[in-house]
Amino acid sequence: MSNKKQSSVEWFASVTAQLGYVSMEILEQAKAMHRKEIEDAYVECYMNHVGNGESILREANSYYKNTYGGSK
Repeated sequence: MSNKKQSSVEWFASVTAQLGYVSMEILEQAKAMHRKEIEDAYVECYMNHVGNGESILREANSYYKNTYGGSK
């Protein structure tokens, strides 16, 4: 059993697929946009509450991968 969360984009894709059509190209673009939003929010929160550091983006990438899976 996986404990990965389903992103809002993945949920939208599954619901849309049940209704008939999902463009895989648009889905991949939406996933990339969503990931960037999550990473940006993580970095902004970290910088506002902890300070600046060189590994912040790597931590954001790690958080996304651990939470939502995937390697992109």
